[in-house]
Amino acid sequence: MKKGIIALGCALLITAGTNFSNAQALEEGNVQLDVYAGYPNLLNSAFKNTEILDFEDEIEFSSIPTVGFRFGYMLSDKISLGIDFNYSSFSFNYTDEATNYDYQIGLNRIRAMARFEVHFSQNDKLDMYMPIAAGIHKITPKVSTTDPNEQETVNDVEDILGLFDFPVAFRVGFGGRYFFTDNIGLNLEFGLGGGALIEGGLAIKI
Repeated sequence: MKKGIIALGCALLITAGTNFSNAQALEEGNVQLDVYAGYPNLLNSAFKNTEILDFEDEIEFSSIPTVGFRFGYMLSDKISLGIDFNYSSFSFNYTDEATNYDYQIGLNRIRAMARFEVHFSQNDKLDMYMPIAAGIHKITPKVSTTDPNEQETVNDVEDILGLFDFPVAFRVGFGGRYFFTDNIGLNLEFGLGGGALIEGGLAIKI
């Protein structure tokens, strides 16, 4: 998958510098929709590396990477306005074999942002853009144990997860959409905040 991402990124950059014409991949009045997945799940990675639990090496982790959709309306040939919504989660389950007590931690993360894009370096296949997005960010933790003596640990973990619950989401980045047909293509975006570092998937133009 990493090789595919690198290849797509190189193709976008090469195409951006060649074969330009008056036609544009996206024009005033067009609607564009991106459906994407992202990598990595930073909260999952951060929690795997924490040392708050002395049985860390026996934890079974699972996660849903960032998945989302973006909608944009072309106000002009160079400017679009829309929304960006994404979701991610991680969880772990642990059973203490000595006591047979279970421990569970889960976390759901939702972002909903208004999104502004500046479009440039376009031809009839390629749309390059720089986005700025801002909106709301909500984390919902789920922490539980069957051990009646570990409520303090549950509270400590909830407090740690609460540090990530900053109410504002913000994202800046750089990306591109390459259309193989008049309406269907691929999108790839590199960004900071408001989602994964790398996001890519299906691009649809209406």
